[in-house]
Amino acid sequence: MIQALNLLNPQESDISVRTLTFNDGEPHIWLDSIDRKAYIHVLCRVANPNDLFILVQVGDILNRQGVRWALTITYLMGMRMDRVISFGEAFSLKVVADAINSLQADSVRICEPHSNRTTELIERCAESSLVRIPDLKPYIAVFPDGGAKVRYSSCCYRNGSELCCQKRRDPNTGQIVSLEIEEKAECVVERHPGKPFLVLDDLCDGGGTFARVAKILEERWPDRERHIYVTHMVNPKGIEVLAQHYHHVTFTNSYRDWQNEQLPDNVTVNIIDNPINHE
Repeated sequence: MIQALNLLNPQESDISVRTLTFNDGEPHIWLDSIDRKAYIHVLCRVANPNDLFILVQVGDILNRQGVRWALTITYLMGMRMDRVISFGEAFSLKVVADAINSLQADSVRICEPHSNRTTELIERCAESSLVRIPDLKPYIAVFPDGGAKVRYSSCCYRNGSELCCQKRRDPNTGQIVSLEIEEKAECVVERHPGKPFLVLDDLCDGGGTFARVAKILEERWPDRERHIYVTHMVNPKGIEVLAQHYHHVTFTNSYRDWQNEQLPDNVTVNIIDNPINHE
């Protein structure tokens, strides 16, 4: 038997969830109706330190109850800080990974980790398949950089309808100093008349990179529609920027329940699947 502990949507949880925040800002959680004979599957996001502290408390409760449990995390803070940048700067992903390892869950699944460092640092960890990548066949896929190409090129149909941008940043400021689309772009677009563009990446913050990609596409091929898919949307500003530059925008509720907020008409939120449906 499997029980779902759904911290994203507690009303769909098999285990009753109660939370409060003390006056000093400390979050606290109670779990009721745990079946100690069941296998517990926890679905959560770790978008901020409070989410992480709640998850640590959940691990404490389940481990003291003596149950076995698995963990699926839709968004994990620290994923972008996946290496040591300087001696005086924290290795954030490892800090978060150490906290999750201390929970000793049977398995951990992460939806769209930013790099393989996440699955390397977290024990018994694998990438989750709960995110539904759009069917790329109707589109010309556009990767904003080499990292996106590595991640998503396996989803393409190998029909020559993929393009990649080359991005260069200032190593001191992190600002983009140049962004260009590869030289074969004109030939690729001509071979696929009428196909819209679909820009693909795992995460959007302020949306600046994607706005620059959209401007390149619009200037060179103004008659083609521009669509974009990102899994993790972490900033309302990013939604606004993408909605202004693309005909249609899709992202998930991995980081926040965007589907409960007022969004532009050309935005779609894909809901993360409940992991219990995949057991």
